[in-house]
Amino acid sequence: MMARIIDNDQIHANGNIIAGGDIQSGDKIIEKNIENMNAVFNTNNYYVGLSPQQYEELTQDILSKVKYMLEKKEKEDIIIPDRDIFIPAMQILTNKFEREDIREMFIKLLSNSMDKKTKEKVHPSYVDILKNMDSLDAALFKKLLEKKVKYIKTINPKIAIKGTDKVFTNALPDWFVDVNIARYDMFQISKSLINLDRLGIIELMYDRTAGTDGYDILEENLNLKEILKKYQYYNQDKDLELKSTRSIINVTEYGRELAQICL
Repeated sequence: MMARIIDNDQIHANGNIIAGGDIQSGDKIIEKNIENMNAVFNTNNYYVGLSPQQYEELTQDILSKVKYMLEKKEKEDIIIPDRDIFIPAMQILTNKFEREDIREMFIKLLSNSMDKKTKEKVHPSYVDILKNMDSLDAALFKKLLEKKVKYIKTINPKIAIKGTDKVFTNALPDWFVDVNIARYDMFQISKSLINLDRLGIIELMYDRTAGTDGYDILEENLNLKEILKKYQYYNQDKDLELKSTRSIINVTEYGRELAQICL
């Protein structure tokens, strides 16, 4: 039998929920939150390429992690999350099961939405942000945050014909930054940067600089020079060079707030 989802209309003024006329403790609210999550999982009949057993194992893992996070919080702070966060987050989460990094971000978002100390920081738009991120986006976003500087240096490299304004299109990534992520190349990282900018959690600031130091390291990158050599080999009638526009990346306030809730 599917559990009935309790919402904040049934929360007593002191922060405890009322079910059947009884004011319940923080432990009971945790149980109800887990029950509500399980109810959504049980209504999902499409496993996104997973076997029923795999789906069950993942749902139990998610439930146990959320419960663990809630049990570490002050009991009087535990609440039932707002429906405009809980329902869409759960619906999208069931379609992100295979992406562990995104799944973990949803787990943290949900647990923070169940805490009255952090609830107000959980914006409904964060659900859509996570929906539109993939594993590379999540890994790259974390890497950018780890740099702990306001402006991250990046370049927009081009292979150009000397003495002209002509360049080879698509020869190099639109954005190049000093970040390495296993299994992903510089072109994939560039596309991910563009997506993170589209989502509003970073800002790609073209032809803007933050000092002059550090750009030469990007411009002398061996991977970029290797691509230049290949173009020089196949275009020996042309005098080719590597040119770049110096730019910066800013992790926005919106992005930093998202990180506080989901990372």
